[in-house]
Amino acid sequence: PFTWLTRVGRDIRPQKTMCTDFIVYNDQLHFLGVDVNGNAVVLAYAPLEPDTDGGRILVRRIETNLGAPVSCMQRMQCFSTIYDGPTEFAHFNLCGALNGSMQAIVPLSEKMYRRLFMLQGRLTMMLEHRAGLNPKAMRMVKSDWPRLGVSTRTFLDGSLLARYAFLGIVEQREMARLIGASRDELLADLSCLEKRTAAL
Repeated sequence: PFTWLTRVGRDIRPQKTMCTDFIVYNDQLHFLGVDVNGNAVVLAYAPLEPDTDGGRILVRRIETNLGAPVSCMQRMQCFSTIYDGPTEFAHFNLCGALNGSMQAIVPLSEKMYRRLFMLQGRLTMMLEHRAGLNPKAMRMVKSDWPRLGVSTRTFLDGSLLARYAFLGIVEQREMARLIGASRDELLADLSCLEKRTAAL
């Protein structure tokens, strides 16, 4: 048998990449890269989309700043839960940064992402933050290149979302009502995320 390396596509924006790996979620496979500025980007091979030149240009799906350059990355299988459903299959990426921190990047379903994204927005506006720092601004991509054509989506901040579980019941219900969800749904989402990374 012969083995060869073929370039699937490329990112048109040059960056000094330090670590790369795959994002695995059910039947979807994306590319994850982190550069020297700590910017993490998820790239997708989408040959049917218009501006990809038949797949030769990778599509930037989502990006954020991890706060520090990542020096190592390990992909691990998520623990499945009853909440996930019988067809759920995903891997999470464990990232070790140069400042000694460790972060886990976990893929989510579209429905869960939208619920938690709205919750994150409410938490950002309604909670007091350490030293008055805005968590949204902290996660903004640091780059000299213009971000034209880049999706406005960003990673969810797990440490910020976890603060929802420590609010009072009345505050939890009110915040859930404002985003059109229930308190039980949001707590189940947070519990699911915690169980998926139980290997940590």
